[in-house]
Amino acid sequence: MEAVHSAANKYGVKFFIGAGFYGNWEGPNAISDPVAAKKRVRAIEEITRLYSNHQSLYGWYWPDEIEILPRFTEQFIQYVNTSSRLARLLTPHARILIAPYGTRVAVPDDKYVRQLEALDVDFVAYQDEVGVQKSTVEETPRFYEGLRKAHDRGRRSAIWADVEIFKCEGAVYKSALLPAPFSRVLRQMEAVSPWVEKILVSQY
Repeated sequence: MEAVHSAANKYGVKFFIGAGFYGNWEGPNAISDPVAAKKRVRAIEEITRLYSNHQSLYGWYWPDEIEILPRFTEQFIQYVNTSSRLARLLTPHARILIAPYGTRVAVPDDKYVRQLEALDVDFVAYQDEVGVQKSTVEETPRFYEGLRKAHDRGRRSAIWADVEIFKCEGAVYKSALLPAPFSRVLRQMEAVSPWVEKILVSQY
């Protein structure tokens, strides 16, 4: 199960718990596969039964991340909203997070704002994609500035950053992932911090 560390308070660490990957997650219809959808429902119900009384369960993370090309697909919006509807019924206190990629190609126009208004989530943590070498640190402020303006207009979900603090040993996606130098990580955080409300980090 995926778990994303969010914050700490007097009760300790808080977690977003993922509903898991089911089916062929690399396939084009992973999120709409009816068998996978049933397993996802069972997972949400089981997690609720076992852990919803824990104060550390802060929220849910829908881990079937989507590439924004240059907007969300209707299939992805349906997947998110169906999952969120069940989660809010079973755990009304829980917050909901998604972490899409494709940040560099997102087009934060009027249609994108309407999609943000339609997505039943509390936080959108956009991947900066520096670790997988799709973006450079110098480029990311432009992406996040435009997305921040879209979120301010949509007024439904907060904008977070999902900063990749790893580097590839060799070819991207075909080599080991190593910790990035902190000098780069610091520049990544400085680049996006003016535009987001919280920074998460992604490490392997």
